[in-house]
Amino acid sequence: MPTDPTFRHYFVPVMKCEKYDYMREQGWDIQSIVTGDTVGQDIVRKQLAEKGLFFQGMSLSTFAWNTLNPPVARRDQSSVGDRAYYAGDHEWQMIYSFPENSLLKNAQIVSSATFNANTMNLLGGAHALRMNKLSYHQYFFNERFAIKGGYVTSDLDWMNNFLAGNMLTGVMGMKGVIPYEVGMTHLPVGSPGFNIRVVPIKHTYIKLGIQQSEVIKNSQADEIEHVAIDATGFKIHLPNAHALYLSEVGYKREAAPGVKDVYIRSGGEYNFSRFWNFDKITFPALVAGEVPGVTQDTIRKGNYATWFLADYQLLQTDPHLAYRGVYAGTSIMNSPSRPNLYQSYYEARLYAVGIIPHRYFDIMAFQFTNTQFSTAVLNGYKAITQAETYNPATATMVTPKQYGASTSGIAYYTYRVFSGVYFQTGLSYNKHPGPFYLGTNPTKMQQGLKDTLTINVGFSMLF
Repeated sequence: MPTDPTFRHYFVPVMKCEKYDYMREQGWDIQSIVTGDTVGQDIVRKQLAEKGLFFQGMSLSTFAWNTLNPPVARRDQSSVGDRAYYAGDHEWQMIYSFPENSLLKNAQIVSSATFNANTMNLLGGAHALRMNKLSYHQYFFNERFAIKGGYVTSDLDWMNNFLAGNMLTGVMGMKGVIPYEVGMTHLPVGSPGFNIRVVPIKHTYIKLGIQQSEVIKNSQADEIEHVAIDATGFKIHLPNAHALYLSEVGYKREAAPGVKDVYIRSGGEYNFSRFWNFDKITFPALVAGEVPGVTQDTIRKGNYATWFLADYQLLQTDPHLAYRGVYAGTSIMNSPSRPNLYQSYYEARLYAVGIIPHRYFDIMAFQFTNTQFSTAVLNGYKAITQAETYNPATATMVTPKQYGASTSGIAYYTYRVFSGVYFQTGLSYNKHPGPFYLGTNPTKMQQGLKDTLTINVGFSMLF
């Protein structure tokens, strides 16, 4: 192993606290927080560990503003790019691991709470303090079989849509929204669920699960509606939040000296909640703010999404620390046209982990995405978007535009300041963020947006 002082500064705390890492939340396929890379390290944890307890905290803050267009009034904001924006996600976990000599060895109980805040008027300037996890997890047969049940979130257990497999990169915003649109839960929302994970042969896995869907409103999962109805996180009976079945198969080989990292996963979900049937909806009424009635034609029961993601280490740059290097990845996600606003999602990514000398944890990344809008929605709106509307500001008639897809490019860098403290910065360009630009058309469905060039700044602390 390297003997230079910089290496010792980075990794001595990591190795010193390695004995606590087995007490972290288990069952994730994403990179979990290393105990030695936290602000607190082994402070307090030593006393807690003697009682089988483990504490972990995370604070993610994001600032974003669009440089292309002047900011709109706060009441008119419909996306992050409309005006300067702040979001904060803060989570605290307490985990109890059963003794190794007990009948419940390799088992743990996970509890966590979150506090979330943002400045977007569309999200109600939401401030929510709520429980998001209360679950039981246990390994069997040398970790070849695992169960997890209770109150869980899906985004940490399925798909691993985090750039570089690291949850800290989530400050750049959510990508690949299709599985979430169909009902997969994500922080800060959790719901009752049960998962099993089987490892039939080395490096492969099969996962099956059932979970309560996120609340479906206006034909897509609505986090804000879910939190408004279930402010504390303890409610089980929620409107239009029915069973969500999930499955995934994958191949995951971690990097080792001379062995490159490979991670391939594919899965799907089926939601039994009610969704709109955009083929049967009267779009002028929808634009006017009228919600379709529950009829056999306009409402359909059931919706699904599929996903395929792959990441491969192209180059190893350190013979001792095999994870350091250059990676490439891709994502493909699909859902049916009739009940969804978003139909397909494609992503290509190139990223590097720890390639700068003495910067062992920094991440540099480039992402390119293409999101296809629903053909059923586009066809339904065609008559409206081809009609001229009056612009009172210029006293002229304007023909609104319609877009079939949104494309974006993102450049991103995360910098480790010191143990447990990270600074992130990025620049993202988004062309046609929404399918319609209705201009000054005074309707309640102003979904069309102008192109954006957004500066993102993030600050993260791990405790």
